[in-house]
Amino acid sequence: MTCWQPLFICDLVSTGAVCAKKESEMVSRREAQRLWEEVFSQMLETRARKYQYFLAGLAFGIRILLPQRKRADIFRCVYASLRRADDVADGDIPNPPPHNTAPEFIERLISFVEIGGTTPEDNAEKLLSYAFMLAKEENIDISGCVRKILDSLLFDARRRNPVLQVFPARTLDEYFHRMDIEGTIEMCLLLTEENRRSVAHAHLSDLGKATRIYYTLRDLKEDTTAGLCNISQEDIHTFGISDVRDNSSKGILAWQRLQAQKGLRLLRQHRACMRWPPLIEMNLRTKAVLWFVYEAPAGRYFRTILRS
Repeated sequence: MTCWQPLFICDLVSTGAVCAKKESEMVSRREAQRLWEEVFSQMLETRARKYQYFLAGLAFGIRILLPQRKRADIFRCVYASLRRADDVADGDIPNPPPHNTAPEFIERLISFVEIGGTTPEDNAEKLLSYAFMLAKEENIDISGCVRKILDSLLFDARRRNPVLQVFPARTLDEYFHRMDIEGTIEMCLLLTEENRRSVAHAHLSDLGKATRIYYTLRDLKEDTTAGLCNISQEDIHTFGISDVRDNSSKGILAWQRLQAQKGLRLLRQHRACMRWPPLIEMNLRTKAVLWFVYEAPAGRYFRTILRS
């Protein structure tokens, strides 16, 4: 355990119970905490270089933005559950039994959300079930946000193939928008109560799009190795890319530079929007976390690409 991992761990005091129909299906806070810690530990053990700074930033963000333990636990549970689902969709971890395929696992999670998050059968569902119970106590509905993210993960799970499938930009943008903007940002606004200041996910769409470009560029090699192509049909044609797995080709390098330029332009637009309502009215802590966790890492990565 690294020195900052305890940031994820709240004191084991009172335990909660998921509002499941049967006592045997109840999930305590102790169990939920054990499950999210297990996911975080696995991320560090298998991909420390990729996730250690992100998790540190995430821990910082949770402490600053979500001082209420219930809301912090909602975020931890949802993130850990969907992180596990994302890893299954990308082929980073095996399909949890009894699911034979990644799409089958994601479809089961979608059905679980649709029926209200009761009767959990595996760890991912237990985490979501506990999160839904806490969200109900806080009088917020996160099920729509979770469903949008799962829709995007299902798209990845279905398209993952050794023979890379290439999609139009409109299709890629649709599913990325569901995950990064309508799903992730909208849920964060609910948990931080920034939505009460009339801040909607559309107001942060430039930051969400820039973050998606950052993830796409950062994970390009990893994704193509796993059987996912996030370069659009239009860009493959425009840049004359013959092999999307050849990251050193002139076409790929030119595409990366253009994406980095686009990402920086989106960050500038986001920064300009922060000077006007409703974003200027956001809590200073929210602004600091958005910069620290999303804006700063993306900007550094884009500038590194352009310098190289």
